[in-house]
Amino acid sequence: MERRYAEYQPVTPWRRFRRHVKLFRSVQLNVVGWSAVAVLCLAGAGVGYSGARLVGLPVGPCLAGGAAAVLAGLLILDRRRWARHRDHGASER
Repeated sequence: MERRYAEYQPVTPWRRFRRHVKLFRSVQLNVVGWSAVAVLCLAGAGVGYSGARLVGLPVGPCLAGGAAAVLAGLLILDRRRWARHRDHGASER
């Protein structure tokens, strides 16, 4: 029986870059995880919106700032967890 080789697409610079960049290092999120991240960012945007309305600041930048603050917090927690895990594994050797 003769087997055919799979056809491969040429690797574009974007795919090469995307392969090495991961937003979260210690977890691999599925649809539910990405949905939870999106809901948390929307909650942060809601807090930014209500804070902007309360203080009288422009709403647009506060929406983006609230969502960005939540995402930055998640990334910081993930990097700390990844570093702790990496350092713990190195100390056992």
